[in-house]
Amino acid sequence: MHQVAAPGPARGRWIWGLSGAATITAFMIPVLAGLVGGPAGAPPLSAQPSGGQHQPVLHAQPQRVSIRAITVPQPVTSLDVQSYGAPVIVAPSRVSAVQVIETIRYDGQDAAPPIPTESVSGGRLTLAAPVCASGDCAISFTVIVPAPGNVTVTADSAGGAVTLTGVAGATVNSGGGAVRAAGIHGPLTVSTDGGSAQLGFAAAPQAVTVSTRGGPVLIIVPGGPYAVTADSAGGPELIAIATDPAAPRTIAASSGGGPLQIEPAAG
Repeated sequence: MHQVAAPGPARGRWIWGLSGAATITAFMIPVLAGLVGGPAGAPPLSAQPSGGQHQPVLHAQPQRVSIRAITVPQPVTSLDVQSYGAPVIVAPSRVSAVQVIETIRYDGQDAAPPIPTESVSGGRLTLAAPVCASGDCAISFTVIVPAPGNVTVTADSAGGAVTLTGVAGATVNSGGGAVRAAGIHGPLTVSTDGGSAQLGFAAAPQAVTVSTRGGPVLIIVPGGPYAVTADSAGGPELIAIATDPAAPRTIAASSGGGPLQIEPAAG
């Protein structure tokens, strides 16, 4: 296992204040612009109350925010991100190496911000914020991967929203947070525990499995037919794609009472 390399002393590893935030914001605007609307052609889903296991609560002391930017020099083929209640974003861009942006919110009485953990082993980049599992802090992770996004993602956000675009497949457990995925080109497994799931694909996926336990489900897929198993538990249900129980591509979706829609991609 290798620790993620930090930038050299001249540049510094920590980015503080308005100048650092402005730099990161400018870098992120073109990357995040395509994520705001979710999958192409998809109507917005209503926000759902979060039912995650961990909801970070910062007490009434003045809250501090710091932003830390890291370049990962090692090759990365998969990501494992645990945020303990904070948002997770993964997106491709024109970068030569994986970039990680950590937004750290913590109690104003603390002398220094908490430190997340980062490591790379066998091409797998692991990011986590165990210090925030029970502490008064929240660390969100934005991971920018080299286009075209040939990485797989495992994300456990424990209540934080998860937004993915253009990755090669993912397994997501949001613990109550909303999940949005667009341009996925591989298998996708999503469990939200009450949060909404809005999913779109760049190519016909081999397998999609979604469970929301009450949150709305919208899946937009190209191609077909698919072997579909859908259970809305009495909620509104619309299956508008070609189906065939013998099809090699499968979709299994359950919404636990929330609206469930499976629609064909435009064009």
